[in-house]
Amino acid sequence: MEIKAHLGLDISKNKIDCCLLINNEAINFIIDNNSNGFNNLLTQFAKYKIGLNTIHVCSEATNVYYLPVSKFLFENGALVSVVNPSIIKSYAQFKLKRVKTDKQDAKLIAEFCAKENPEKWQPESVEQVKLKSLHRRIEQLLEMQIMEKNRLSVADSVALHSINQMIDFLSKQIELCRQEMQDLINKSEQLMRKQKILQSIVGIGKTTAQILLSVMIDLDKFPTYRHLVSWLGLSPIIRDSGNKKGLSTISKMGNRPIRKALYMPARAACTRSKLWRSWFEAHLARGKHPKQVYVLMMVKLVKYAYTCLKNNTYFDVKRHQDVGAEEMGV
Repeated sequence: MEIKAHLGLDISKNKIDCCLLINNEAINFIIDNNSNGFNNLLTQFAKYKIGLNTIHVCSEATNVYYLPVSKFLFENGALVSVVNPSIIKSYAQFKLKRVKTDKQDAKLIAEFCAKENPEKWQPESVEQVKLKSLHRRIEQLLEMQIMEKNRLSVADSVALHSINQMIDFLSKQIELCRQEMQDLINKSEQLMRKQKILQSIVGIGKTTAQILLSVMIDLDKFPTYRHLVSWLGLSPIIRDSGNKKGLSTISKMGNRPIRKALYMPARAACTRSKLWRSWFEAHLARGKHPKQVYVLMMVKLVKYAYTCLKNNTYFDVKRHQDVGAEEMGV
């Protein structure tokens, strides 16, 4: 079906600013970010005689607020796209936009949708949603636990008992969430095998495998491991111009919680594993900073995780001993 209209959504917790583009005419309105608001959206489509199968909807991936309306529209037959907020920010700079309001942002997203035709979005599986939600909750609990631990050193003696109780409570809640993640995985033979495959990779343990499964439960949206590396924000950014040689950094445009979860396993693989210790030391001898090598190892772990899951095979330590030796020039 031919696309006749484009809808840009600027989504916040309680409301959604909408801009409907029909034949280059912008129609702005606001709806609530709840089921009543979504039904009002259908009323607006009917008002302008726009069928759901003839409209392309686009929004930014803002926290979790975009999920309900995106899923609602997808289930009702609309073509839905969800893009990285950095893309819209760059598009605004390209258009030399000087005004930033919710109304203007919705219009900008609609124009981007009409011009660039972003790829189709599909809802994640139920298991993936649950795993990501539990991981998100664990991250929140860990942050609260760190805050409480930081208070211990400066707290008055009368408050110490309360702080220690809160730390113990948070520790129990973290373990409960991790157990819920594992119980969810144990309900599926396929997920259990995927977790075992991930744990066969040097540096990846049970907890990291749980977290990676929240992303890698469905690899079909990543044609190659490089797409996954880029999606996680681990791909390099190189800025060279003329005689000026800029520093290369990772993009950090992707999934921060997964990058965070990969850092310590990568560090452990570099400093403690027999397989990668000599590889790590060889990079240090060439002048690399340890953190640079840790990032290289994070990319390696993602590559191995992708390849092993894609081929449904366990990590072969012997094979990668030979590869490690070749990379060091042995």
